[in-house]
Amino acid sequence: MAEYQYGGKGTQTFQKLHGFKKIVAWQTASDLGFQVSRLVKHCERWELITGSELTTLIKQYSDASFFLDRLIQALIKKEQDGTWDKSYWTKEEQADYRIDIEAGTEFLEFPQVP
Repeated sequence: MAEYQYGGKGTQTFQKLHGFKKIVAWQTASDLGFQVSRLVKHCERWELITGSELTTLIKQYSDASFFLDRLIQALIKKEQDGTWDKSYWTKEEQADYRIDIEAGTEFLEFPQVP
């Protein structure tokens, strides 16, 4: 069984989001967002994507980042001011996240950028 290693562990954001930093889904989404941002910048630099395609991609990434940030802020505020509806609250044991990859699975490889 593999354990997910979050790439943003040393950031200031990680230190401030106490309720979210242990959620593997949040960590992977954060890492994915970072990689997409890098990929878009490199595609633009290499002129692999231009014009309206680039504009649309940047707007979509920007909107998604904005809405996710606002969601996290709203959830933190609800917890702090006591308006979080805990009537459906459940406490569960920490789940094991398994990453099972079948033999022969192909993955895309992107060039390493310094």
